[in-house]
Amino acid sequence: MRRLLILSFVVLLLSACGGGAATPDPAEVARLVDEAVQATVAVMPTPEPRVVEVEKVVKETVIVEKPVEVTVVKEIIVTSTPKPEPTETPTPEPSSVGRQDNPVPLGQLVDYAKNELYNFHLGVLRVIRGEEAYNIVNPPDAMFHDKPKEGNEFFLVEFRYDYLSGPDGKAGTISKMDFHLIVDNKFHSAALLVMDNQVGPSLLPGGSHTGWIPFIVPIGSDVTLLGFNQDMFGGGGGIWFSMQ
Repeated sequence: MRRLLILSFVVLLLSACGGGAATPDPAEVARLVDEAVQATVAVMPTPEPRVVEVEKVVKETVIVEKPVEVTVVKEIIVTSTPKPEPTETPTPEPSSVGRQDNPVPLGQLVDYAKNELYNFHLGVLRVIRGEEAYNIVNPPDAMFHDKPKEGNEFFLVEFRYDYLSGPDGKAGTISKMDFHLIVDNKFHSAALLVMDNQVGPSLLPGGSHTGWIPFIVPIGSDVTLLGFNQDMFGGGGGIWFSMQ
């Protein structure tokens, strides 16, 4: 509106100046325009400021976290347990008790077939050496008194044997000469002396006897085993009893 009034006023001024034939002076025209503008502005009312409400649209981006589904895959490996193959139960071997490396313990009786014909139940009950053995060999009422050589002593083995059976009911015999003592890793035969109640009587099936087997050994020697029905010349066989 203000611009329109100013232009109208300028047109009137130009018309006034252009009434003659002469060309208007540009400077004069510019002065007149400036004065007209100032005069027009001065008479125009000052507009009151207006409050313009501007609606501001704010766009907000809201990020909503969506629950993430996590799939856990468990790998289960199923292996078949091998079925155990049946194993054959080994047939138990005959008792190894009585071997040289596993002799029959003191005080234990075992079954043994002498020469695979005469069946006995037998074993060592106890062993005695030194002064006590000497008194058994030489009781006070003995007619003769045997003494071992100097540096030696008597070694007595108390042995029991029960005769179980034999061919055609024949008698079974065990002699002190059937035994050998291992002393310091050497074979020792039974002593040839006269004493009461030695091993030796023959038995019928069902009979039993307990007697002494006398030996003479070095004093303090290591007596380990008693062999019965052994081949002392290396043939083996027989049965072994522990002396310790």
